[in-house]
Amino acid sequence: MRITAAILVAAVSLASSVLAQDGTPNIPAGGSAGASYSCDPNACKLPDCLCASTSPPNGLKPEDVPQFVTITFDDSIQAKLVQTAHELLNVKQVVKRCEAFVTAR
Repeated sequence: MRITAAILVAAVSLASSVLAQDGTPNIPAGGSAGASYSCDPNACKLPDCLCASTSPPNGLKPEDVPQFVTITFDDSIQAKLVQTAHELLNVKQVVKRCEAFVTAR
């Protein structure tokens, strides 16, 4: 159980260090930090272009958009870690009105 908790704490703390595609540590969310970003929605059209937005696409409500989370291991996986990973990832949890499901490859 302690290993599972340690992996979960590590995953959450690592999530805060995610980098944007250009390698910057934070994606501008607005204000003066995002003032340099510009995108013309009339020129930027799918499937080749999509302007950044804090809203879901096509007018969807945020509560109706699924969240996808990818967890990877970049080093060798020992037998004990495999067991812990399965315990961590095989948990179904009801979030709002949806169950969280996990697939492993």
